[in-house]
Order: sequence, then C-alpha cells, then structure tokens
Amino acid sequence: MAPAAFIVLVAVVIAVRIGPLFRAPLLEEGDSAVNALQIDDAKHLHEIYGNYSRYEFHHPGPAFFYVYAAAEALLFDALHVVPSPGNAHLIAIICLQSAFLTAALWLLVTRLSWRPLAPLGLLGATLWLRWCPELMVSVWPPHVIAIPFLCFLVACTCVAAGDIGVLPVVVVAGGFLFHGHVAQSLFVVTIGATAIALGLRVRPTTEAEPNNALWATYRGTFLWSGMIALFFALPLLVDVIALGSRSNLAAIFGRFSANLEQRASFRQSILFFVTFPIASREQDAMLTANAGPAMGYFARQHWIAIAASVAILFAPSALRVVGRRRMSADERRFATSAQVLLAVAVLDCLVWGMAQTGAVRHYNGVSYYAVYFYAALFGLAIAARALAHRWREGADIGIAGLSAMILAFGLHGHPASAAERGLPIQRAVDAALAETHNQAPKLLVVARSNWPIAAAVAVELQRRGVDFVVSDWWSFMFQRQHRLPRVATPMQSAETWWIAPSGDGEVNLTSGLALYRQPAPLDPDGARIDFTTGGNAFRYVVTGIQDGDFMTPTAAGNMTTNERHVRFRFVAQRASHDVKITFVAASALDDHALMPARVRLNGEEVGRVAVQNRTEVAVRLTRKQWNRLADATLELYFPDARPLRVSARPDYTGWIGWRLWSIRFEPSVTPGESAGRVTPPDLAGGRAQ
Repeated sequence: MAPAAFIVLVAVVIAVRIGPLFRAPLLEEGDSAVNALQIDDAKHLHEIYGNYSRYEFHHPGPAFFYVYAAAEALLFDALHVVPSPGNAHLIAIICLQSAFLTAALWLLVTRLSWRPLAPLGLLGATLWLRWCPELMVSVWPPHVIAIPFLCFLVACTCVAAGDIGVLPVVVVAGGFLFHGHVAQSLFVVTIGATAIALGLRVRPTTEAEPNNALWATYRGTFLWSGMIALFFALPLLVDVIALGSRSNLAAIFGRFSANLEQRASFRQSILFFVTFPIASREQDAMLTANAGPAMGYFARQHWIAIAASVAILFAPSALRVVGRRRMSADERRFATSAQVLLAVAVLDCLVWGMAQTGAVRHYNGVSYYAVYFYAALFGLAIAARALAHRWREGADIGIAGLSAMILAFGLHGHPASAAERGLPIQRAVDAALAETHNQAPKLLVVARSNWPIAAAVAVELQRRGVDFVVSDWWSFMFQRQHRLPRVATPMQSAETWWIAPSGDGEVNLTSGLALYRQPAPLDPDGARIDFTTGGNAFRYVVTGIQDGDFMTPTAAGNMTTNERHVRFRFVAQRASHDVKITFVAASALDDHALMPARVRLNGEEVGRVAVQNRTEVAVRLTRKQWNRLADATLELYFPDARPLRVSARPDYTGWIGWRLWSIRFEPSVTPGESAGRVTPPDLAGGRAQ
C-alpha cells in the first residue's frame, strides 16, 4: 500500500507545487546558480565535487548534482517538457526525495507488519512535510539531507536487526549523505558501523547457519554494496590522486585543523538539539557563549514543546516496553535496534553541535528533523499496534485521501513573478551579448554582497556557451576553471562586466543592480573611489580588491588588496590642469610593516608611495599624462606583498598589500609637490592615524 499511495502523493506534489513550472521558466540565483554551474559540469561528466561550503571548500561529492543533471538532460534537453533547467532540477529532487521516503516507510511497515502502520506512517509523513515543505521541494543543499537520512536510519535498523539484505539501501542512502555534507561522514560511519556490527552479531541466532556461511548466503549483497560504495568514493579518490595536497580533501582537513573559532559547549549543543523542532529561529541568537539567562528564559517559554520533543525520542523504548508480550522475536529485535541506533544518532547530533563554528546555524542541523521523525514513527507504531484488531477497510483510503489534501494545500505555491523567474537577468545578458562582437571571456566584477546576482549572470553565460572568468578569490564558488589567470592582463584577455548599483544608460538586472559593459567616467576635479561598505569601488575595480570573505565584510570602512597587481579602469574626463591622486591607506600586514607600492597609469609608472599606519599618500600627474588615454587604467603594484595561504584553500594564495579607504582625484595646486612622495600630515588634511 505504501509505495502505491506515495506515488499518488508525488503526483499531487508535482501537480500542485511544480505544475506551474512546466510553463514558467526559472532562473537560479545565489546558491542555486552556483550549484547550477556544477550541474552543467556533471551533465558533461566533469564534476567531482559537491556543493561549496561557506568555509571555502566543497562538500565531498556530486551525487545530487548528477541526479539533477540527468533530469536536465532528459526533461529539458531531450524531451523539452520543461522551460528551463531549473525546473528539471526541482522535479528531480521531488522524485528522489519521494523514493527515499517511500523506501523508509516500506522498510518500516514490512518489519512491523501491523496494517494501520502504513496509512498512519503515510499521514505522519505528510504532516511532517506540511510542517517542513522545503525538505521535499527545495534544491538548497542543507534541505536535501533530511529525507535520505531518515531512509538511512530505517535501513540501518533493518540491518542491525539481522536483515543483511537491506545493506545496499544503507550504502545508497549513506552515499548521498556523505556526498551532501561533510558532517554526514560522522553519522554515516558511526551509525552504519553500529548497524553492521549488530546485524552480524545476531545472524547466527536468527538463522540456522554457521558463521562461515554468511558470505555464501549474502555474497551478492556484499558485492553490490561494495561496488556502490566504491562508486560513491570514486570522485574523492580521483580528486586526491589528481591533486594530492591541493585536493578538496586537503582543503577540508586544512579548514578543520586550522579552526580557531569559538564552538558551542555541550550544554548549548543539548539545548539546540532539544529545541530544534520548535518553530523558532531564536536559537542562533540565544546559543552564544554569553547567552546566560537567555537560555533559561527560552527553555521556560517553550518547556511544553521541549518536553514533547524529548518524549518523542523515547518512542522506540516505549514500543519495546508496551509490546514486549505481543510482538514477535523479530519485531522486538527491530525495536531494540531502533533504541540503540537512535541513541547513536542523538549522540552524533550533540557532537556535531559542538563541532560547528561561529553562531549555531539553523541550516546546519536540518538533518535533526529526520532524527525526530524517525523516533515519531515508532510512536505511530505503538498506535498501530493498539488499533490493529479494530482497523476497518475504508480507513486506508480515507487516510490516503486526507494525506493528499494535506500535501495539496500545504505545498501550494504562489505564481512566480517575472523577477522571481529571473527574466530581467536573462534579458540583460541577452542585450549585453547582442551589443558585443567580442568573443573574449567575460570578467565578472562584483562586490561581496552582490554575488548572488553575479552567479545568475554566470549561469546564463555558461548556458549560452559563453566563457566567463572571475577573480582568483571567487574560484571556490565559481569553480577553478573559471579563475582569471594571474599572468594575463585582464583588459586584454577578457571583457569586463561590472555588476554594480543601477545607474543611467545600462541594463538593469534587478531593482537595484545593473550590468555595465563600459567603465565609469571619472572627473579629475573631485572624483572619489570609495571603499566603504556601499561605496562605488566596484564600479571601477577590475582585479585585486577583496571586500571581505564569503560571510563577513572586512573592517568597517575599508577594503583590502589581495593580489600584487590591483587594477582600476575608468573613463578619464579631460583635465585642464595637473592631477593629484591621493590614497587613504594603511599597511594590511599584521605587524603593520611599511608597504610600498608603485603607481602606474596606462602602463606608465607615475610615482612610488609607501604606507604603514593609516595615512594619506599622493602622486602627481601632468595634464598630458592624464589626458593621454580616455579609457584609462590605474594600477597599484606591491613588490613586497606577502603571501597569505588560506588553510582551507590549498590551491589559492592571496597577497597582502594595503587597506584602502578611498582614492581621491583633484587638481594639483601645491607648487613644490614632488610626484610619488608621501604627503606630510599637514598637507593630508589631518594627522596620520
């Protein structure tokens, strides 16, 4: 009953939630767009990495990406039944999650064969998905873990109870978990190993066979499981063999070994776990090192929900106690195995809670939902055992219909607007490509806060067969093959596309951002390049400026250089006088050592300056030098820049030079000023800071 009913429910989900997307195209932004780049690589069998982490490595494997790629190749490329690849990805995840959920329910009801359990489990699943619909209809990587984790737990319980034949299901679900998130290796190894150990231990007592007959009996199961495990391990092996110390695995170990951030305590981890099912996002703010009274207040405010959450975790134990005289030996063994594996899963959750760094992120614990629903299924089993002798024929159909109604109303989505479907971005890219005959790659320049739109532009370019590049620092998200080679001169090897706040004369991408193909004008009579948050720096930057890491900006009011060569490009408006360029800067070195820089305009060195603590330094240009080229390039070169190796990125080296607050352009009116000299504090308009 469970498989047939759930197939019907999947059809309901697709018709209600995904049906409109068979007609309306969807363009990915942000994480979905970055992942779409990897999905495209997977479609060409080139992808060996999972989705990126905010800590600048990739999760272990691309299993989910290959599922999306297969759906895209079938539904979009071959059959043309969906209007965009993103639609195919959504349908793929619904089908995959439905398969895992159906497998979990089917394994449960075949081990606890009480007729009411199938419809009750189905109803429980629909209520769970009504509460957390993103677990079924989202391709965001944190959301896709929970249902495979549920399947993994149920399959491991079967193996622990002695059903070794279920081992391939364990390996498939565990493989997706391992590929999906680096932390899942903790759960897969500990829970899987416990299940196998228990299962092998009970085999001689459950069947009249000697230990040496185990291989003969389950040879096919072990061989299939081994081949599936090797298949999931293959991308990781290729990465390590090909790249060695520069591999993604090295980046993962580097990140964890170098982590110095404050972690949650055991008490905080417990509180986070027991409050996780509560429909609240307060945990992130509450579970900090100095939360103190906030923890107690939160616990008192939600004590009923917390008590219910804890009670659910004892459902397998309750089933074992309540049904000890009315269950068969196999059923008791299954319930006992569930007790043990649930305890291991909870312990893993607490360990993972302490291993997380920074604020306790809600999305890092989405798999906790699976632990609670797994326990709740055994609570439903208690009810099913009690109702088994009073169950009526029509109840199955009635509950299946109720489940369909819950999903239909709970997962119904509103029609997406043109902006939500990415149409302005698609039109902007089309317009920009129509105006250029330049076949060079497009260099995407964007501030940290606007990267989601840049990712959408990158996807549109890649799907049109147009190459794009990004600065080296962004390559952990946009993939290594799209990094801008340091040896190339960017203006010669790529066409620069700036993604910056909207202005006149360019094509809008969103309500606040536009795509610019031409450099911005710069007036020598008072223009200013501003490096504060929200400033105009990324309308002029080409390469070499970083405004923070993926999660946080740099210190308020400034940005740092991260390459030896820092380049700015602008349209130099004509000057009728000599021009002074003033840099408000400081050395970015931890020891604040003096950091010299050579200043070049259009390839000609126009001065040398050096800074230590924050100060103002200036160079003077003649009118002829300024007016020589309208399309001008200003370059800072740091001969003494120090390399910065990021432990989580063995393939990347940054170069520490300056912190920049602003660059001012103004008439040079100081008669005795020498080009390339540090401006004294009294001429800089204040004391050096």
